[in-house]
This record gives sequence, C-alpha cells and structure tokens, in this order.
Amino acid sequence: MLTCPACEKDLTATVFVGMTFHGCTHCGGIWFDHHQLAELTQRDPFHLRELDGRFTDHHEGALRPSGERICPRCDIPLIPFQFKHSPG
Repeated sequence: MLTCPACEKDLTATVFVGMTFHGCTHCGGIWFDHHQLAELTQRDPFHLRELDGRFTDHHEGALRPSGERICPRCDIPLIPFQFKHSPG
C-alpha cells in the first residue's frame, strides 16, 4: 500500500483513461508515477482536472511541509517541482 507524502494516509488506486493513478481521499493529493503526468496532460489537458475531481480534499489537520515529504515508492525525500505541462 502506498502512503500519501503530504498527510501519511493510504493512497487509493483508480483507473482513468487506461492508466492507474493513486490519490489521497483525505487531502486530495494525487501521486503520479514516472511520465504519468506528462502522458495524461499531453493527451488532453482537461484530463488532469477530471482526475483531480476524483480525490476531494477532506483533511482538517496540517499537512507535512514540502521539505519533509517522502516518496511512497522509494522512500527518498521529495523536492518541490513545477511541471511545464501543468504549472501551478
């Protein structure tokens, strides 16, 4: 089971446009494996908005600061990154 880097709750798998994504039903975050975000947004930029709607933010507590987040796949620290296909 993958754990959300932001709130440490279990991530839920969902299949969308033929790919499996993992999202957090607690904080609304979505985990993208290597190249998934690029592939999704290059197919249709509106797919990202549709996928985002599947994972609604329900958290009430504080999230971990971005400098303290750990990759759910390999346990290395994550760093903030601005993706050119979906800025912001």
